[in-house]
Amino acid sequence: MVDTNVDPDVIQFPIPGNDDAIRANALMCHVIAEAVLEGRYIANKRNPQVVPTKRTVEDEAAFADAQADARRQAAAAQAERDARVAAAVEAPAAVAEEAAAAVAVEEVAAVEVAAEEVAVEEVAAEEVAAEEAAVEATETPEAEG
Repeated sequence: MVDTNVDPDVIQFPIPGNDDAIRANALMCHVIAEAVLEGRYIANKRNPQVVPTKRTVEDEAAFADAQADARRQAAAAQAERDARVAAAVEAPAAVAEEAAAAVAVEEVAAVEVAAEEVAVEEVAAEEVAAEEAAVEATETPEAEG
């Protein structure tokens, strides 16, 4: 079914229609369903001896087992998809946590470096003060003598 926003040149059998309207889609589904029913009716008229066979109890059990197995496989596949999605969601969170930890380590290192610099400055200031005091002590007797 092609709408006005489709290039009909690339489609072998274009069917003009509005694919955005609910009523148009319902009409197309109804037409297709009627065509299927008509095809089944014609097939039954041409070949009446073909009758659907009844399933035996064993066939029904095998069918039920196959359906249950398919449901288990679908559930396992869904669980795998959910795990991948959860991992994808958690991965950015883990990266953010690692980045926050790295920033915290850098901040701690910066604080330690700043503390060391302050300590070095205090020691240097104490040494300068001690040297000044020693110089003053040696200059004071000379001034008196």
